[in-house]
Amino acid sequence: MNYFETWYKRHKDYEIRPYADRILNKELPKAFDKNDVVVLAATPNSGKTLMAVAWMEKYLLENPSHRILVLTHNQSILRKQFYNDIYDANVNFSYERVDNVEDFNNSFSQVIVTLPQTIIGSLDDNDSQFNVLVVDEAHHYYNVKNGMVSKIINKYKFQKQLLLTGTPAPFIAEKRDIIAVSLEELIEGGYCADPLVLIAKASYSISLNDFTKNDELRKETKLTDKDTFESLNILLPIIESKTLTTGWESSIEAFGKTMIFCNRVSQARDVLSYFLNFKIKAQLSTSENDSTGEFIDDFIQSDLKILIVVDRGVLGFNLPELVCIIDMKCGKNISNLFQLFNRITRLHPDNKQKYFFKLIPSSLAFEYTYMLSAALALMFSKNYIKYNGTPNEIVLPVIRTRVEKKEEVSGKKRGKGEFQFEPIHYIDIPVFKMWKQYKETYYWNTLKEIKGLKDIHIIRNWKLYDEKENYNFCIKTIKEYYKIA
Repeated sequence: MNYFETWYKRHKDYEIRPYADRILNKELPKAFDKNDVVVLAATPNSGKTLMAVAWMEKYLLENPSHRILVLTHNQSILRKQFYNDIYDANVNFSYERVDNVEDFNNSFSQVIVTLPQTIIGSLDDNDSQFNVLVVDEAHHYYNVKNGMVSKIINKYKFQKQLLLTGTPAPFIAEKRDIIAVSLEELIEGGYCADPLVLIAKASYSISLNDFTKNDELRKETKLTDKDTFESLNILLPIIESKTLTTGWESSIEAFGKTMIFCNRVSQARDVLSYFLNFKIKAQLSTSENDSTGEFIDDFIQSDLKILIVVDRGVLGFNLPELVCIIDMKCGKNISNLFQLFNRITRLHPDNKQKYFFKLIPSSLAFEYTYMLSAALALMFSKNYIKYNGTPNEIVLPVIRTRVEKKEEVSGKKRGKGEFQFEPIHYIDIPVFKMWKQYKETYYWNTLKEIKGLKDIHIIRNWKLYDEKENYNFCIKTIKEYYKIA
């Protein structure tokens, strides 16, 4: 056995996964020989935190006088979760979770786990030395110019930096070398779940003008309590069809742990009110009513079935018993959709089927379904390692139909054909299995080609027409294209 095989067996009592063995023994050492900064882009549920912990222990074994600073995302729950992963691994180095400046200044532990905002104000007064930086969810803060992480880097001049992310797009855009583990590799290895994806039409009145340039809903867009209630009423029969029960209480009981993601606190309160009206127990956790994350801990540890959140739980949330996600955020940002979907891909202890429900406005059904499909297509390795934040080149499955039309040319009617696209229909098959099973049936194309909800590639026998007719045809086609785009 090599070091890491032994480490996993000794510390976690299970066999190291092939990709973890490959990364820890070959790819990480090779990458650090080449660069001081290494990006480990492993999709959620891949165990990248555990890989980082194993790597840190070997590093500190070889460099016992060195220290490592771990910066997690700005939510305290992720700091606690990273610390707990170290604790659960029963490591052989000293470590500490730092929640305030005083503890940071007085700590001599080999590894400190903290938040950037916890220590940023004490940098000038702190004489600590750190040799290695580990940044969790690095796609959020690492590249912010003059941001907290960059100031911390300037202070400590780390010899090595290990960046952990499930969303490597910003680093791919920078053309950094990426060590990647895709969801495709996890599913085919049997390491994660393959959820069913179902779409429900929401009652919200939303147009394309209601989105920011990042494809997230604008804050001023109205999401009324009436629309929220009606949307949940529309969703209920779809959920009942999967649980073979009647009513919310029986359906949620049949599912088990369910998280509902909302766009804003006011909408989350409306969702809570909806369930309380049915006398169904639910818990709301936002920064306003649950600053310490106590209600999230209660959801994890108790028999409570419904947790309603806004931003919490999208990043790094680890609950294998979670069976159902209801996405009411109304967003169509591809990276955020992929992160949210991955909250439901951890294997259930009892191998229960998992479900991802997406509520979309009826008026934008095609647009939303395309963007959701593009997000889910990031599960494939080729998309995952190429997606740089610009979604146009993501290859996704669509339905392509040929439409025959007649047009009059020189007094004669001649046929012409054009292809039109529409989104695939999600059916009662787990999404990865569905896409693989019907790969030959679907037409696989880039989002760039199909966006606009219509394809403009037209099959035309140009020799049948004179030069003027072909010219007019081209002008008309261009005008139609720009009207669509």
